[in-house]
Amino acid sequence: MSLNQEHSWKLQRQAHNPTTFNSTLGMYMKGYIDLDRLSKAFRISFQRHEVFRTCFPSTGGDPSRPNQEVMNAPWARFKAIRVADRTAAEKSFRELDSQIYNLAIGDTMKIVDFYWSPNDHLLIIAYNQLVCDGWTYEQLFVEITKLYNGVELPPPPQYAEFAAR
Repeated sequence: MSLNQEHSWKLQRQAHNPTTFNSTLGMYMKGYIDLDRLSKAFRISFQRHEVFRTCFPSTGGDPSRPNQEVMNAPWARFKAIRVADRTAAEKSFRELDSQIYNLAIGDTMKIVDFYWSPNDHLLIIAYNQLVCDGWTYEQLFVEITKLYNGVELPPPPQYAEFAAR
């Protein structure tokens, strides 16, 4: 773990409400979105970066000791869900914001596009702060945009290297 992650881990272990460390961001989007292409862009991006393939199992049976492992495949998957209207999408946003992540198995992030017509979307990225922050979130969207548009990307830096430094 990086120093920031280790500090966050300790704070999360002491929190009475585990959703305190959730971040849930939503973007309303108008216009056609190729949901298969968007799903593929997220799948490629999640596979490229270790931080999105991370789980936090307990160490030697001691749940108070932080441990971070990189999995072969990401737990998070992009989902597109048709809803009745914008109100239903906003309700789903609130539900995602209050959900509890199972960090031990890699359940650290949810990506959902709630759409009520082919041209009306609420794209939600919900995550635990152990795997994402504002900068990471911004970089994810830059990368997703490039992948969605078919841009070939160079190999990414890996989080484990950063954490070790």
